[in-house]
Amino acid sequence: MRNSQSDNLQENLQIGSLDAVMAWNAPVMAALGQASEACTQAWLEWQDEMTRFVNARLEENRRTRASFGECQTMSELARLQQEWSRNAIKAYIDEFGRLPQIAARFFQNGIQAQADAQSGAVEHTRRAAE
Repeated sequence: MRNSQSDNLQENLQIGSLDAVMAWNAPVMAALGQASEACTQAWLEWQDEMTRFVNARLEENRRTRASFGECQTMSELARLQQEWSRNAIKAYIDEFGRLPQIAARFFQNGIQAQADAQSGAVEHTRRAAE
């Protein structure tokens, strides 16, 4: 008799656990989907920004290199190199300002997706318990 009661209790716990897992499944999968989408969007935005930056730097380098041949004096060459250096420093500073903004949007979207998933899971569990 004791084994039968123990077996019943164990079976009820397993069924209850399965119900709990099933109740959380939809919201968790939705959260994973949202997080995956947010991650993909952030990665694409990051790649686009890096591509834009590299292309801009390569174009600036090409223009500067083409201008080297037009320099008549060493002072013109020095001025051109200083201008290139100033532009490069400014471009890197600007870029280092843009990349954290992309990362912040990624984390903001990820936090929002997690909050939505938690709300959905709680609501889904509440409905399943009724």
